[in-house]
Amino acid sequence: MYLSGEYGLIAGGNEVPLGKSDVKVTINGFIANVECHLVYINNTKHLLQTMFRFPVDDMSAVYRLEAVINGKHIVAECQEIVQANKTYNEAIQSGYTTMILSEDDTAGDILRCQLGNLQAGDTAVLSMSYVVELSVEADDICRFVLPAVLKPRYCPDDFDVKTELDPTFDQIVIDVAC
Repeated sequence: MYLSGEYGLIAGGNEVPLGKSDVKVTINGFIANVECHLVYINNTKHLLQTMFRFPVDDMSAVYRLEAVINGKHIVAECQEIVQANKTYNEAIQSGYTTMILSEDDTAGDILRCQLGNLQAGDTAVLSMSYVVELSVEADDICRFVLPAVLKPRYCPDDFDVKTELDPTFDQIVIDVAC
């Protein structure tokens, strides 16, 4: 399902084109390790303030967030939310490219990464890694779900949802014997 302006890297309500994506999932016992690498290019002629939204299982734990912007490597560090917002805003005002990751205001199982001051023509590679405990189904099968897109339930009531693909395909499910 494709929800325009609702997921991916967004700037001013417009999507920044996804150039490439790579997701690697490693399952070890009852734990899944997910590594995501997403490549975006600012094809505009102006500076962008962007937001990246990504759904995750609500029991996930993010342990790495990095960005490479035209060869410059940015590594996130954990801070209390008030301090993180202050650090982010000070960096934006100073003209630095910076980022902040938090839970989205609409749901606890959506992460929101703001990437500020993405220069015209810049390429951004966002990398995030997280772990999640696999759920065990009644038939002793462990289930891992990788959300392909945000489901319509995450959209505000006044948001116009447009789908271009089959609206029932919204996740990838992997079943393995426990």
